[in-house]
Amino acid sequence: MSALFKKYLAKARQDLLQHELEDGLKAVNSALHMKPGDLEALRCKIDILLKLGHFQKAADHLMVGLEQHPFQSKWMLELSELMINRLHQPSEALRWLSRVFRARGVSEEDERRAYRLQVEAMIDQERLYEAWLVLRKACTVFPEEADLLFLRGWVTLQLGRYYASASTFQKLLRIKPEHVDAHYYLGVAYEGMGEASLMLRQFSHTHKLDQVMPPQLRLSASAFRRIAERVLDEMWPLRGAPLLCIRDYPDSSQLAEAPHDPRRMGMLSPNIELSRQGEQPQRWRLTFYQWNIERFCFTPEEIEEEMVAILRQECEDKGLSSSMHSYSAS
Repeated sequence: MSALFKKYLAKARQDLLQHELEDGLKAVNSALHMKPGDLEALRCKIDILLKLGHFQKAADHLMVGLEQHPFQSKWMLELSELMINRLHQPSEALRWLSRVFRARGVSEEDERRAYRLQVEAMIDQERLYEAWLVLRKACTVFPEEADLLFLRGWVTLQLGRYYASASTFQKLLRIKPEHVDAHYYLGVAYEGMGEASLMLRQFSHTHKLDQVMPPQLRLSASAFRRIAERVLDEMWPLRGAPLLCIRDYPDSSQLAEAPHDPRRMGMLSPNIELSRQGEQPQRWRLTFYQWNIERFCFTPEEIEEEMVAILRQECEDKGLSSSMHSYSAS
């Protein structure tokens, strides 16, 4: 039986590497039928389920493994992260994270990760002050951990404590000068403090760094445009619809104009260029910035929702809400 078990497990691993996931799932199920609690086989099956996008099943198998091997802190952390980011179960994630903090012999790396996940779960629950308290403790234990410092600065900013937030981001930038998100949110903190020149300096630095460190794009330019066209076609009647433009990120000249935001995701502006040509112009130009949208949206559905929100807000700001139709997501 041992030789056959190894054969099935080896095949499952090979299928996983070759992205033959359904075949791999069959092979690993055969292996687990022989040794139901084997950690290596469970690990292989979890990896296959994650690749298939079966996140709840992956979580269930992580819990099976933890029932038999309750002190696997990395598995508890993986389960917690899955519950936060994929299953939207922050309360359950916090329950598992509490077990990590109670466990003995947890590595510093795992402890840092546990603090980060605990804060992310609390943010999901809008428990910002409690998250801030956790971060105060975590940053005492790990005073130079960049991820924790960034979260502390961000949470402090959300609580409206602009000076304290700026101080945290400044400390982070002394440790990690090219942390682009720290530059950006330091600029936001300066904006809250009324320090316009300092805000513009940080936003300018963010804009430069964003161009050399673009996000990991999930959609091709053509797929991104198709979503934008669908949103525009449904929300705006054909008569008077704006000209659609897709750009990677805002032009640097726009930083001089309100809202000065290098990470704005879209804008509706007068279509000046066409108006000057004396043609029958489209009065408005709708621009979406793909890099900025994809920094914060992780699925086509989220991208679509963000585009709808941008168009609705831009039209409301310019008194054009009556031009829009309601939108039904595809």
